[in-house]
Amino acid sequence: MIMSDEPDVELRLTALARLVLPADADALIAQVHTIRRELASQRFGAQDTNITSIAQHDSAVEERSVPALIVTPRAVSSSGYQQSTSGMAEGRAYAKKGDYESALRSFNMAVAQDPNDPLSWNFKAYSEFRTKQFSAALASISRAWKLNPSENRTRRWVAINATKILCAQGRSSEAATFFNQSASVVPEIVTDVYGDGEFQSTCQSIWQG
Repeated sequence: MIMSDEPDVELRLTALARLVLPADADALIAQVHTIRRELASQRFGAQDTNITSIAQHDSAVEERSVPALIVTPRAVSSSGYQQSTSGMAEGRAYAKKGDYESALRSFNMAVAQDPNDPLSWNFKAYSEFRTKQFSAALASISRAWKLNPSENRTRRWVAINATKILCAQGRSSEAATFFNQSASVVPEIVTDVYGDGEFQSTCQSIWQG
């Protein structure tokens, strides 16, 4: 069970330790957590390569139908930073209104100004997903994942959106594998998707809630 990549296995291990060995539960749970983190790191490296290769394959197959993204060097001036922030703010405002075409234009500006910001790539990918540009969305979310965001909320959004995009493309098996591997690295996403109706409807083929 310790080596399993099922989403809820850590919760089950914690409950089992407290039930069977209550006096030593804290120390045992810490040891299990350390082992699972090492396993997760190994899986994470393999997963990064896998989803990136999927995006590269799609890009090669549908190169003519997906417009190339022009990425400028990372802005270092204060004005460049302000433009990037403005693009993010405008994009999120449009997204809240449900205008994902306008949101996408703003997020394109944000990633052009700061191509190393995984959150901008995440929102760009989601806007592409909502406008049914699934190949472009996969390429964008792969970029966000490859940037390895350190902020927990961003990691959760990226993992969930990547799963949605794979589901939308009919890649149920890949979506399930990716989600389970992601949950071993970012276990909070298991709780997140229980409140995400869009995830449940898009990923009906893998949803077991």
